[in-house]
Order: sequence, then structure tokens, then C-alpha cells
Amino acid sequence: MAEFNTALNAHLDTMHTDLREHVDQTLRHGTQTAPSLLEGRNALLGALRQRIEEAVRIYIGRMPRDDGDHPLNGRRRTGFTFAGSWSSRLHDHGFHANHVHPQGWISSCYYVAVPDIALDASARQGWIKFGEPSFKTAMPAVRRAVQPVPGRLVLFPSYMWHGTIPFHAATARTTIAFDAVPD
Repeated sequence: MAEFNTALNAHLDTMHTDLREHVDQTLRHGTQTAPSLLEGRNALLGALRQRIEEAVRIYIGRMPRDDGDHPLNGRRRTGFTFAGSWSSRLHDHGFHANHVHPQGWISSCYYVAVPDIALDASARQGWIKFGEPSFKTAMPAVRRAVQPVPGRLVLFPSYMWHGTIPFHAATARTTIAFDAVPD
């Protein structure tokens, strides 16, 4: 897995050509690739796509079947397609502003490379956080945070608020994300 992610990260180096984020993106202090990353013909991305598809099928299979009114489970189908896929690379002081994915059903974060500071569970630097909207509410701030680990795939409902806790490190945090929709 380590060799695969190292090779994948090197391939993504060739795709992260922008110097800064675009103003309409949620990431700060980083770059993002084009929105159809998993549609390419690269062997590494093709292998990753196969594993991601397997994981999403398992995720869908574990959804309750009797809750048709639920915004996630109510759209449950056996098939799905990718509505978009991209890589994000955050640098020192980098983070994603809290956001949702209105075009998706199931969203994701696959960790390709993370800075060592992310291993510190007390600081939670570079961790993905869930449940905190981008505006002030009476709700608790962060409902859950997940540690980034190279090779880890995090799947979640696209309507769920998520962002990244900023980190301070000389090495980048590189991820691949996608939105899946029922087919």
C-alpha cells in the first residue's frame, strides 16, 4: 500500500500544476485537479477506482432498506456513477472550509499522503471534521473527526457538513475525493 500511494502521489505531482487554489474552491493554501480524475486511463488511478467501487458497493449494501424517506437511504440503488472526482493537495496552514457536496449522494476522501503531524491524535491537525456548518449555529461545533492515514477511504453522505482542521507542516496532505450518485 505504501509503494502504491508513493507512486500515486508522484503521478498526482504532474497534475497539481496550479500555484494557488481557485477562488470558488473550498480549499485554502493548496491546489485541486480537474473534476474527472477517476475517468482517466492512468493504471494507478484505474486500480484505485476498482477498489473504490468495491468499497462504495459495500457501503451501499450496508444501508438500511426500510427507510425510504431518509435523504441518503431513500435514494438507495445497487448501481452508482461518479458525478466528479478530483485530487486536493493542501500545504502548510492548509484546510478545507466547511462545506457540503450538493451534486452528490455519497462523498469521499481517500488519503494518498499526509504529514506526520496528523499522527498526533491530541492536536488533530489535518483531520477531516464532520457536523460543523460554515455559519454559526447553536449546534456543537465538530461532531466527529477522522484521522487521515495513507490508504484510508472515508465515505459519508454528501449532505453532511465537512471540512479540514488546519495543519502546520512542511509536507503536503494529498487526497482524492469523489461524489457518487445513484445510477
